[in-house]
Amino acid sequence: MDLYEILNLKPNATKTEISSSYRKLAIKYHPDKNHGYEAEEWGKISKAYQILADDSSRFIYDYYGTIDNCKI
Repeated sequence: MDLYEILNLKPNATKTEISSSYRKLAIKYHPDKNHGYEAEEWGKISKAYQILADDSSRFIYDYYGTIDNCKI
């Protein structure tokens, strides 16, 4: 799972771009708006944002190319 792809971002995205993309996707996929129909997609979006918004987790993800080594 490519975290940048999930958030519709390029790997060189800024923190502002990450936050902006997350907010746009949250409007569409957040469980409060969709009553659980998009729960799996929302889980991916949420995890991608948590990792990419944190400098250390993002560095680890970029270095290893996997979320398995990223701790939230």
